[in-house]
Amino acid sequence: SLSRVGKAAVEDMVRLRIRYLGSAKQHCWGHVVEELNTDVARANELLPAELSIAFVPHAAGLDHPSFEHSKSLAQFNFT
Repeated sequence: SLSRVGKAAVEDMVRLRIRYLGSAKQHCWGHVVEELNTDVARANELLPAELSIAFVPHAAGLDHPSFEHSKSLAQFNFT
C-alpha cells in the first residue's frame, strides 16, 4: 500500500543519511530531504489520517549536522 511504501522510503532516507555522516562524499541532502517530504505530503493528502506517513526530520537535510559524540548518556546534550 501507499502508506507502507512511503514509510519505508522515509526510513531508508534516514538510514542513508546516518550511513553517510562524516563521509568525504558530498551529497545535497537538503534537496533530497525536501523532495521526499514533498512526496510524503502528496501521499498524505490521499491517505486517511490513521495511515499518514511521518516526514523525514529536518535535521537529516543539514549538510553539516553538529552531532557531538558522548561516551555516556549522563553527559549527552542535545545541540
